[in-house]
Amino acid sequence: MVKGILRQFKKVYKVMGMRLILCVLGLVLMLCCPGFSEAAQQAEKSLILWYTFDEDYSEHVKDLSDKGNDGVIYGEAKHVKSPRGKALSFDGEDDYVNCGKEVASFLQQDATLEIWIKASIEDGGSGSNPLIFGDATGVGKERSFNFRINKGFGRVIYEVANGSTTFYPKLHQSLLDGTWQYIALVLQASKYYLYLNGKMLESGDTAPIALNKAGGRYLLGGGWSAGYLKGEIDEIKFYNRALSAREIADHSGFAEKRGEL
Repeated sequence: MVKGILRQFKKVYKVMGMRLILCVLGLVLMLCCPGFSEAAQQAEKSLILWYTFDEDYSEHVKDLSDKGNDGVIYGEAKHVKSPRGKALSFDGEDDYVNCGKEVASFLQQDATLEIWIKASIEDGGSGSNPLIFGDATGVGKERSFNFRINKGFGRVIYEVANGSTTFYPKLHQSLLDGTWQYIALVLQASKYYLYLNGKMLESGDTAPIALNKAGGRYLLGGGWSAGYLKGEIDEIKFYNRALSAREIADHSGFAEKRGEL
């Protein structure tokens, strides 16, 4: 009987695929384990923005969080196939997504950005600071959060500000090597933690400031005068809390491959 059940499971596995099975297992855990359910609800409430780009080639991007920060595509950004489904491809000239002005209003002091991206520093787009994601307000000290390439440094940097103070450290040189990467940046109190493909890459000091809730438009891939991104983005999530190392590993998908789940 057990062998028969295993054979049936293998057939179902082949038909349904790993993603659907993981969804089913997640539902079972939520129903059977109250602690897991509470953690999942916390993660959902803290999501400010979540784009997967799995729409049917629409000019609009659906925000899968409950905050309603839907995006509008400008330029000729195209939906393309990616290892995880679909991605949005930016040409580095005039493509971007307008995520609206409400994103900053949900921010707290802590935050987490998760992004699946394929781009390179050397050919990362136009201008001196091709924008990946963030507040595009013209004055730096008024930008709540900003994640971009700085060609002068030859690095990815992030910027945080509270209306009067701004801070922008250079991040590890391993970011954006032209291959698909899962990058997570966690801001927690006066520290930042940078993860690459599910593992911590570096940590350091950041400005212990509450992020500016009165920031401007949030943009993805460009839309400001400092530069446009050339590359592909598969999925992006933005939270108003610091995710744990375990959550980062789980979300990346690499933990399962390493046998850490």
